[in-house]
Amino acid sequence: SYKHYNYPDSAYSIMNVYPYGHLVTYIARRIPITNGFLFIEGLNPSQKFFIAQEENKAKEILNNFNIKYIILDYYSINSIQYMADRLDNKTNYVREIKLANDNKQKIYMPKYYKSTATKLYLYDGKEYTPKDSYVLINNEIRKFNGYKSALDYIKKHNSSIIIGIDPYESPVPLEKMDNYQLVYESNATIAENSFGDVKKIKIFRFEK
Repeated sequence: SYKHYNYPDSAYSIMNVYPYGHLVTYIARRIPITNGFLFIEGLNPSQKFFIAQEENKAKEILNNFNIKYIILDYYSINSIQYMADRLDNKTNYVREIKLANDNKQKIYMPKYYKSTATKLYLYDGKEYTPKDSYVLINNEIRKFNGYKSALDYIKKHNSSIIIGIDPYESPVPLEKMDNYQLVYESNATIAENSFGDVKKIKIFRFEK
C-alpha cells in the first residue's frame, strides 16, 4: 500500500527539464522537479517555469516546490518552442517563415527571449540591452542599430514586428532577475553572443 514519505527539513528540489530527472536522482541523490515518468496535472511544472515571462510567476513555482537549484543547458532553451506548444502557442515563441526570395528562415519572437530559461541561460539573469535588433517587414528582415530604432520603426508601421534571428542573441532588452546566483558553468562553450561565451551547462542557486 502507498505510504507518504516525510522528507527532512533539509530536503530540497532541483529544477530541471524532464530528460535529466533520473540523472538528478541517481547521480546527485536529489529530488528532481520532473523526470520521464512524473507529470503533475498533465504538465511538467518545469515547463511553466522555463517559459514564464514574469519573474514573480517563476519564483512562485520555485517556492511551491521548494526548489534550491536550477540546471540549464542548450536543450532547455531549444525546447521552449515545444513547451510553448502545450502551454501557450508555439508561434508566439518560434516561427519558420518564407522570405521574399523563397528561402525559409527560422525567427525567434520576443517571448522566446523573455522566457525565464533564456534570460538565465544566455544572460545569467542580468539586465541586457541589445546592440542590434531586427524587424520583419513584408517577409523581409531588416537590421536596425539598437532596439529604440527598431521600436520607433514599428510604431509607424503596424504590420512590422521585432524578431530575432539568433537563438543565442536577444533583439529586445531584458530586465534584471533577482535571487539567482550562478554557482557552476561548464568549460565547454556552444555559442558566443555579445554577453560572452554561452556555456554548455549552467547551474543557478535560487536564494529566497
